[in-house]
Amino acid sequence: MSVARVVRSIERAAAAGDEAGLPHRLCRAMCESLDMDGASMSLMTHTEARQLLCASGDEALRLEELQYESGEGPCMTTSESGTPVVCADPGEYLTEWPIFGSRMREELPRVALVLALPLTPSGARKPIGSVDLLRHTPALPGDQRMAQALAAARSVTDILLDRALRHFGGTEPLPWEPSDVIDAHWGRARQAAGRLAARRNIAVPDALALLRARAFATGRPLPQVCADLFDEPT
Repeated sequence: MSVARVVRSIERAAAAGDEAGLPHRLCRAMCESLDMDGASMSLMTHTEARQLLCASGDEALRLEELQYESGEGPCMTTSESGTPVVCADPGEYLTEWPIFGSRMREELPRVALVLALPLTPSGARKPIGSVDLLRHTPALPGDQRMAQALAAARSVTDILLDRALRHFGGTEPLPWEPSDVIDAHWGRARQAAGRLAARRNIAVPDALALLRARAFATGRPLPQVCADLFDEPT
């Protein structure tokens, strides 16, 4: 598929439904046009204000969770650096992200390739987030495939900014589905960090680090750890 056809497939997906399902349609279109088995998308990925927009399935969601819990991984790197990151055969060698890498090998053994792409607006230098694409076979992207992937990511970024800019940075929850998953995995984590910070008289980033450490130590997803905090008596 040519770069132009990949971009057209992204644009058709964006126009094919309402705003609530926009990120999911974009993730699905990227998977179909780039021959990938899963996708996830987040804003401000390498910051404490990180916001999940979409995960196409359980594997893609857990890939996002593991990176958020460990504070490292390909999507964190691509969001900070603005360059694509290819993580091939993660189960066969030590990655540059030791905590994330070990958890990924244990929990996502079927994932043989992760391609992380920055969401960089046209004409801009800094990304506003990232997309993670996963594959069950470790075929490395060649020059043409990488060009297609980067063009798709740019198209996705411009569509998000054009159709949803008014929602970014607001106080209302983002209108995207599944809203309960998005809130549970990111909104509630920030709320839990704020509650723990107030309880222990520490900074919010330090509280979030404690929650991440608890998730890592227990092997439980961060949303479950945060839910426990809300169940504890104040």
